[in-house]
Amino acid sequence: MFKDRTKKLFAAELENMLTEMPLEKVRVKDLCERCGAQRQAFYYHFKDKYDLVAWIFEQDFRAGMEETALTDYREQTAAALAHMWTRRSFYRKAFADKSQNSIESYIQAFDVEMSSRVVLRHSGAKTLSEQRLFDIKFQSYGSIGITVEWLRGELESTPEKIANWEYERMPKFMRDAYDAAVREGIQ
Repeated sequence: MFKDRTKKLFAAELENMLTEMPLEKVRVKDLCERCGAQRQAFYYHFKDKYDLVAWIFEQDFRAGMEETALTDYREQTAAALAHMWTRRSFYRKAFADKSQNSIESYIQAFDVEMSSRVVLRHSGAKTLSEQRLFDIKFQSYGSIGITVEWLRGELESTPEKIANWEYERMPKFMRDAYDAAVREGIQ
């Protein structure tokens, strides 16, 4: 699809730029020039460079989960984390930027939205209760925070341990929903 090709072009060039400079020095104008694209094309796909990094994170996470034919949520999560670990040099550079437009907030939004969809699909409900949404957000903040620390090299662990710890601490309604989604091949 052309839209994905354009996004991948921006992503690849951002990764190249991060070998030369920190993320806070990357300007969308320069990224677009290096891609031979108009700034409007970038802003059609992304809000800013942090949104692009979050998209890369999402693509890597999904690719890691899809690389396997596993039918267990913990194993799929471990596979996704292992895939991301192979690209840890990119993530360490991307997550080194602690500016106000935190990459984590973009990733958090993706994670909360994905978890909400999975839970709604499993429960058959149209909306989430305030408590369920709180539980999803609470789980997401911890999970993303630990993943970012791990990718930065601030936490020594294996993908399998992190996936197990996350799963064990996940509220039962989320575990049930994710287990069902994995069994059904839905994510």
